[in-house]
Amino acid sequence: MTRLLVSLGFTLVAAVGCASPSNGPIEFRVAGGLTGRGDGTAIHIEPGGTATRTSPTDGTVTEQIAPATLAALQGQIRDAQFPGLAPNYGCLGCGDEYYYQVTAELDGASYTVAVDGSPDAGEPPALTAVIDTLKQLAHAH
Repeated sequence: MTRLLVSLGFTLVAAVGCASPSNGPIEFRVAGGLTGRGDGTAIHIEPGGTATRTSPTDGTVTEQIAPATLAALQGQIRDAQFPGLAPNYGCLGCGDEYYYQVTAELDGASYTVAVDGSPDAGEPPALTAVIDTLKQLAHAH
């Protein structure tokens, strides 16, 4: 009887683990500006932490993000609740300004959000935290 309960416990733990949403790739880029193509800053992060960073000064660099940093970013994305976010915040491309575009894959669905970065854009604070972290990672040296 004890073996059956232990086995059942492991089965339930495994099933609960499979039910949690999985994070897919995360992409960030600066868009807009005079050309509409941004300033060349971008980062693509794979679920395992491999990040490909592109910047106008450093070109393209691939590196591994620390597991704790990746877990914190994934937690921020979960907290921002991407499925419920509006697709745009602020006036994208107004006055040829740059804006930030974030794409996150959660539970097999892809969500893209764009934010102009102005103080009155109206994005939720949790989304601002995601963008701030991605800006730091995109400019890391």
